[in-house]
Amino acid sequence: MITNLMMIEGEVRGGGVMWKKEEKKEKEEEEERWMGSKIEGDEYEGMRGKIKTVLEEGRNRRKGER
Repeated sequence: MITNLMMIEGEVRGGGVMWKKEEKKEKEEEEERWMGSKIEGDEYEGMRGKIKTVLEEGRNRRKGER
């Protein structure tokens, strides 16, 4: 007979892979949310700044290779 407690223990011990999959999925959804139009005000400005910096770094790196 499997009790709820045994089920929970099994999930904690044996469910490591599923846990990681869930975590990965959540992270991807969060990234999509960041890139989506739901970004507001300061968060959006901060994100734009980061993206701009990354793009400029890439551009500068390419210029250096020429």
